[in-house]
Amino acid sequence: MLHPHVVDLVLHLRRGLSTLPPVYAYGALAGILMFEGTGLPLVPFEPLFVATALLVARGQLHLWSVVLYGAGGDVLGNVVGYAIGATVGHLVLERYGPRVHLDPGSIASVQH
Repeated sequence: MLHPHVVDLVLHLRRGLSTLPPVYAYGALAGILMFEGTGLPLVPFEPLFVATALLVARGQLHLWSVVLYGAGGDVLGNVVGYAIGATVGHLVLERYGPRVHLDPGSIASVQH
């Protein structure tokens, strides 16, 4: 059984996306999945999938457009996340690692 808050979130997303012209709904999908693809744990993307599937089932969005925009946004987010991690990731880990119990030895053991 789904939690009532999850159902409310899905319905809210569906209403919000259904009021947008399709090109903006695809852009919102790509943007949210791009942000999620960076690896930041702040974006719950599963309710977005359910809301998007409802819009596809109602004929408001095209399935293959949703797949292409969603995959493109996620891949772009992965590339951005990798670039951020490769350039400044070690600085962030050195500074904030001890707050999450990562000592310099454990950080060094996973670096190449």
